[in-house]
Amino acid sequence: MPSASPLSTLSAPLLASVPADASEQELQDVDWIAVSSALKALHLRTQEELMELGTALDRVETPDRINTVEERGDVLAVHNELKSLQPQLTVTEQHFLQLESIVRPGLSKLQTLQSRAKYLEAVVQVEKLSQKAKKQAVQATPDALEAFKTFATCAAAIPNEFSVIKREAARRVEDLSVDLRQFAVEKLQLALENVGWPEPLKTQQELTEKETELHEVSKAFGYLLTLQLTQQPKSTTTTDLWAMDCVLDPLLLRFRYHFERHESATNRLAKPEWYLTHVHEQTNAHTRFLAHSLTPELHRHREEVHCWDAQILLLRGLVKAASRKLTQDLPTLLAYSPLLCHTLDEVLLFEQNIDEDIGYGSWASADRRAYPRCIDVFTSNSDVLFAWTSADVEYAHRVLSATLETESSGDKKNLVWQLEDDATTSEQELVPPVAQRFVALLDFLSQRFMLMETEEHRYLYVMQVHLPLLRRFGQQCDARGRRLVNALTKNTQSSWGELFVVVNALQHVAQTLAIWEQSSVFLELSRKVARSETTRAQVLRMHVAYSKQVLARASAAVLATEEATAVRQALAGPGAMIGPTAALTAAYSVGSKTMKSLFRRAETDGKIEAPVDSSPAAEATDNDNNSAEDQDDPETLVFSHTIFELQITELKALASTLLEAGNNALVRTVERDVENYRSRYVDLKIFYFFILFFFTNKPDSSVPDCHVSPVPILQPILDGDIR
Repeated sequence: MPSASPLSTLSAPLLASVPADASEQELQDVDWIAVSSALKALHLRTQEELMELGTALDRVETPDRINTVEERGDVLAVHNELKSLQPQLTVTEQHFLQLESIVRPGLSKLQTLQSRAKYLEAVVQVEKLSQKAKKQAVQATPDALEAFKTFATCAAAIPNEFSVIKREAARRVEDLSVDLRQFAVEKLQLALENVGWPEPLKTQQELTEKETELHEVSKAFGYLLTLQLTQQPKSTTTTDLWAMDCVLDPLLLRFRYHFERHESATNRLAKPEWYLTHVHEQTNAHTRFLAHSLTPELHRHREEVHCWDAQILLLRGLVKAASRKLTQDLPTLLAYSPLLCHTLDEVLLFEQNIDEDIGYGSWASADRRAYPRCIDVFTSNSDVLFAWTSADVEYAHRVLSATLETESSGDKKNLVWQLEDDATTSEQELVPPVAQRFVALLDFLSQRFMLMETEEHRYLYVMQVHLPLLRRFGQQCDARGRRLVNALTKNTQSSWGELFVVVNALQHVAQTLAIWEQSSVFLELSRKVARSETTRAQVLRMHVAYSKQVLARASAAVLATEEATAVRQALAGPGAMIGPTAALTAAYSVGSKTMKSLFRRAETDGKIEAPVDSSPAAEATDNDNNSAEDQDDPETLVFSHTIFELQITELKALASTLLEAGNNALVRTVERDVENYRSRYVDLKIFYFFILFFFTNKPDSSVPDCHVSPVPILQPILDGDIR
């Protein structure tokens, strides 16, 4: 009987420890850890033997090839040894297969138990951390924030295979974040109530007396701010801050109570200055409190928030409330033009005040979406914007008419065209009051559109308000200049001086426009509109919409006239279309004028007649101008020049035309007077010869010698000196 191999010796106690007829319960009671260790040792021993055999074979392989004949006996011995080991290897393999069949069920159960243990450990961890974070959240302290961060990190680390507990942990994180915010807001509200918010702290003494309470406000404000930055790290720069919303809530409640309730005595449509002044005063009243308690906390997070000035953030919230109020009142304002004009004036004044006193304009210019203005309500859509421009156009033309048109009183009719009595030292004093008032009117209108949000709105405002006003001023100056030119034949000295005043007015306005064109406002506006295809398209679309509105209004006005009504009533059948046709014709005429004002072309109707000049050079110039105008593309005429370039050229050309017309009129007057003097000269010459003949042929001693004396008297006439 062959000797037992080491493998058999090693596996014998292992097999002996497991009865062949062992039951399932007995198998579960076996110490599988010891079994596993024994199997590992057996496996290692087997591997070592195999490696030793492989090494032995490698050592004898090469010499065997060289000395096959001499070492054949050794090879046979090794071969025989391998054959003797083959049964042992087979027995070992059978042992391992038997052990695998015994151990595998236990290993599967062990893995299941380990997975369940991990799952239960995750459940316990979630429950423990969530309860701890919830208890800390009530205190609203930095420790609560740390506990929340720990719990959120744990929830994010849960494996995806634990889907149920992962969903539950995510739900608890979301609920806990809501609780954290709620408790933090309640703590800040309580701290604000302790300082009497929103009553203002007007003196430094009040701040000193409430130093402890203000410190609690700062802590609560900073905690709520940190909480939001932790939960919303990317979007906080453009969203509203929770802490500032908490501060704003009492102020907004007061605003709604006083200015949005129908039964409130201060909610009056005709008094927009009441709620605008309230916003301004509330912002200024809380300057000390905001600078002392809130701004330092914002400044600590200046890299993470959009604005670190609490006063600006407070004003922004109140401006949004005022804008909401304006939006609610807008339909009524559009129906009543006087109310719209008054509200516009008050809103523009309010915007100017908050820019000067608080510095809100710099923030609004940097990011208009984050820091809106009340004036944006009036540029929110085309109808509202056109109502604004129409109101300003009406106001501007009314002021211009009151300034330029002559009064019935003879003492006042030329007052605006008269220079000061001492206007002899400076060029500014040579400018008539009418030009100075007109420039002031243009400047006033320019200040009104500066606060518009986009370049399209500002450019369109200039097109619809400034340019027609400049054209009207040029027409008035041209009409007065022509009257003065016609008067040169009657009163040369005074008419010529008044004509110079008109020319000075035109040149002063042109020079002012040239200076404005080089300012940053108009220069940047012209460049942006000229270089941006999108902006140009937007301007044209808005102006077309404005023209359609003008057409609709003109059609309604024409159809409402008594003449059109009479025609419709008098004519029946197809003839009834005469009224609507006339209305559309008139509306089209108005629309054409509107579009021509955009394209800087003269209006067909009401066009001022050019001075008559029959010279060939003038005719050639006119033909060249007409051909060039016909060749220019309308859009090129809009955007290829600076904003006032063509208006400046027209005003200067008008001044030159008036001077030339005055010069021509004066020349014609002089020529006429020369002809009159020449005709008188012939009559005087005949009279002279008659007198000379009389004194020469009939001398008298009692009469002085007159044939010498008359000659010096009449000789200048004979010589042609008719002065």
